[in-house]
Amino acid sequence: MRRLSCDSGIAKEIRLVVRISGDHLSLEGLRRALYNFLFARANSGKFILQLGLTKHGRQPRAKKIEALLDRFGLERDEGPGTGGPFAPYSVAKRLKTYADVVERLIDAGLAYRCFCCSDTWKEVDPMKKEPTKLLPCSKECFAKTRSESRSMALDELPHVVRLRIPNRAYLYEDVVHGQLSRHLPATDQLLLRPDFMPTSFFADTVDNHTLCASHYVASSSRDFFQLPICDALQWCLPTFINIGSLLLRSGSRLLTYNNARSYVRTYSSIHELSILNFLLAGRGLRKTSDKKGRLYSVDEMIAQFDISTITSDALSMNTYKLMKPERQETLLEQQLELDEEVRLFNMFNKNSFEDVKFSDSLSKS
Repeated sequence: MRRLSCDSGIAKEIRLVVRISGDHLSLEGLRRALYNFLFARANSGKFILQLGLTKHGRQPRAKKIEALLDRFGLERDEGPGTGGPFAPYSVAKRLKTYADVVERLIDAGLAYRCFCCSDTWKEVDPMKKEPTKLLPCSKECFAKTRSESRSMALDELPHVVRLRIPNRAYLYEDVVHGQLSRHLPATDQLLLRPDFMPTSFFADTVDNHTLCASHYVASSSRDFFQLPICDALQWCLPTFINIGSLLLRSGSRLLTYNNARSYVRTYSSIHELSILNFLLAGRGLRKTSDKKGRLYSVDEMIAQFDISTITSDALSMNTYKLMKPERQETLLEQQLELDEEVRLFNMFNKNSFEDVKFSDSLSKS
């Protein structure tokens, strides 16, 4: 594989791109930005901000996002306000790039235009105030010839573009575990919406390539849908840093829909370091002899950053405790103890009973 858009000098840099897609940053979005920032700084790399799109296809306000990241001490090396060699750093201003990649995927037989269900995108969920999910394709669209499909698109018939993922495994590089295999079941995933805006994972895939990302922070299974795209286009994959997703104590995902607790703005009265330490929960920091549970400054986080302590297991957290900053040290200590118990439990499961050395008296009996 080869990186088609980057010269050898840029490609060797440590470069991490975080894409933020709304004016109101979520806790999960801030957590991903934090890990991107810490890994870049700890390895003398570049931390890059890319503005995504909201569910309604609108670009978030750059100054608002950058001011929020500045508030938490996450300075960018490249981005909308900072500039850089790969500007513009905005999904809305790179639509032609995504369209060109889509055409290549269609020509390669990995994507197709779907005309049968794009009308459902016009329907709006009154509760979420966003377009409803598209229905599965009837498969007749995939059977159309490329010339027929292109002709219908030129006639401005509304359509979406879907990625056809085969049932197979893909190899990728994990920063902690080395080369791993990820099996993806056969499925059709949305690439372009009827308004020609890219979906989040597709924008991430193309941005990683065109912005020459060396590493990618993943937190959900959808992040791995970029594997078949890079494989089909012979693009170099970035090395994955799998930090796992955020879960509520109930076990459900910390989603933003109708849940004020998932947004950073809900905790505006709480000190920034309390929020950052809460989101790390000790994962990614080197173990020291210091007092357990103390709050780390951003500079200390960079100095103590240790990628080997990151786990892909989902992180369960009680967001109500975040509203009581005086309990941050106790909370972090409890999280560290819980992580250690989980680590020991997993280690025990991996060891077979035949590896356990029994005492002489026990073996004789």
